[in-house]
Amino acid sequence: MSKKIRTLAICIFYHQGRILAAKGYDKLKDEFFYRPYGGGIEFGEKAEEAVKREVLEETGYGMHDITLIGVTENIFTFNGKQGHEIVFLFDAKFDDIGVYDLEVVQGVEDSKGLELEGHWCCVSQIVSGDVVVYPDGIAEAIQAYVMKQS
Repeated sequence: MSKKIRTLAICIFYHQGRILAAKGYDKLKDEFFYRPYGGGIEFGEKAEEAVKREVLEETGYGMHDITLIGVTENIFTFNGKQGHEIVFLFDAKFDDIGVYDLEVVQGVEDSKGLELEGHWCCVSQIVSGDVVVYPDGIAEAIQAYVMKQS
């Protein structure tokens, strides 16, 4: 178990009532879940720079119009291991508008070489709890953000 707090930057790419998130599975909880693309902030790197770099590395797509939605703290257990994160949550637009028409956005977790499968998740299903999205606190942040956009 790592005793370090990890700082992350992730992006939801809100578009037409949906967000983009990679599908995951916790084998010990026997739970499928979704997590927006993004990753760790490196020393000396701003959160906005990190999210741009991570999304490009994971999806191959660039982004613009980056907006900070909020910051959340996530203390969790994944596959039996405890973790603690401070998460900067962003929204942005893809440079390539064709991404919004893809049913599945293929990607790779560069540091581990794991294939990622991104899906467009309906915000209403996230808010209702029908679709599980991590990190903790993100559903509430997305709901508040979407309400401001309406």
